[in-house]
Parts: sequence; structure tokens; C-alpha cells
Amino acid sequence: MEQARRSNNAELRTRHFRLHNKLPEWNEALQSLVLRFNKGRVLAPSAKNFLICLDGQDNGEGVLQFGKTRKRRYALDFRHPVSPLQAFGICLSFFNWNV
Repeated sequence: MEQARRSNNAELRTRHFRLHNKLPEWNEALQSLVLRFNKGRVLAPSAKNFLICLDGQDNGEGVLQFGKTRKRRYALDFRHPVSPLQAFGICLSFFNWNV
């Protein structure tokens, strides 16, 4: 029984996930690129806003989103398979990127 539990834990640790950035779409009315975020938490436009999804999921439900909520305020939302440390590291690297 114990060996089966260890085997299942090893399988979970070695599982890989492919992620991709969701690309913005052109909005004719705004004459601008627009990226739809989950839950309406990202409210302000910013070049640093991004949404990362699992490959094979086209429902727009991201596993990590980072975006501006108002002046000098940003929101970070993430869920499995992204850990808190991974989410923070990804956001730090994007935040340091100069556009």
C-alpha cells in the first residue's frame, strides 16, 4: 500500500504542463488590441497585462493572470498547476520587462 502511494506521488511530480500566452484580439470599435480577463479584476489597460492558459484549453480560462487594477496597483491570480512561487517569479520577470 505504501509503495503504491509513493508511486502515485512520483507520477504527480513528473507530470508536465504546456502553457501559452493568450493573445489579444483587435477591437474595431476601440481601434485597439483587447485582452479579456477572468473575473473582471483587471480593469486598467497596461502593456504589462497578460493571461497564461493551458495548451488545449480554448475556453479563455487562464491559469495565471496579471494585470493593472488602477494606478500603481496590480492583481495576480493563479491556480493549479502554477504554484505561488512560480506565479510570483513569472510576474516579476514580466514586471521588469520594459516595453
